[in-house]
Amino acid sequence: MTQEIMKYQKIDGELLKLEREYAQVPEKKQAVQMQNILRDSQNRIGILEQNAQKATENFARAKAYYSDLIMKVETLSKAADDNASYEKIKELQQIKNNFYQMLDKLEKELTKINAQLTMVSNEYNSVIKNAKQAKQTLDACRVKLAESKAKYEPRIEELKKELAEQEKNVDKAMLAKYKQKRESKFPVMVGVVNGTCGGCRMEISASRMQEFDKNGYIECENCGRIITK
Repeated sequence: MTQEIMKYQKIDGELLKLEREYAQVPEKKQAVQMQNILRDSQNRIGILEQNAQKATENFARAKAYYSDLIMKVETLSKAADDNASYEKIKELQQIKNNFYQMLDKLEKELTKINAQLTMVSNEYNSVIKNAKQAKQTLDACRVKLAESKAKYEPRIEELKKELAEQEKNVDKAMLAKYKQKRESKFPVMVGVVNGTCGGCRMEISASRMQEFDKNGYIECENCGRIITK
C-alpha cells in the first residue's frame, strides 16, 4: 500500500517542481506588470482626456467672455467720446474701470487654464510613451513565454496523466489523507530517520514505533506528515 502512494508522491513531486519553475518564469511576472501598466495607462488617458476637454471648454468660454468684455469696453469708450454729460462720462468711466479689473482677473484665469492644458498635454505624452514601452516589453515577454510554454507544458501534461494513472493503484483512504495534507505541506510521505520523523525530526516515542511496526505507517504528532517504511 505504501509503495504505491510513495510512487504517486514521486510523480507528484516532479510535477510540483515543474509547475513552480514554470510559475516563476521571470517573463510571467514581467508580463503581468506590463499588463497592469497598460491597463493603468488606459484608465489615466481616459481621465486626462476628460480633464483636457473640460479645460478646453473653460478656455473657450473664458476667451469668448474676454472678447465680449473688450467689445463692451470699446463701446463704452466710444459713448464717452460722443458729447455725453459729465455724469454720464463719470459713470461710464467707472464701468470701464470695473471692466478692466474683470479683464485682469480673466487674463489670470486664462493663464491658469492654459497652464492646466500644458500640464495635461505633458502628462498625456508621458503616459503614451510609457504605454508604448510597456507594449514593446509585453510583446517580448510573450515571445519568451511561448518558449517557456513549449519547454514546460508538454512534460507537465505528461506528468498529470501519469499521476492520474497511478492514482488508480493507491488506496482511496490513504489518497484522501495524502491530498488533505498536500494542501499545506510537501512531501507528505516521509521515512524514519534515526528514530525521528523524516520531515520535522521530531523523535518518535516507543509506543508510536509499535504502532508504526504494526500498521506500516503513522502520522507525525508534530508536523502531521505520514511516516512510512
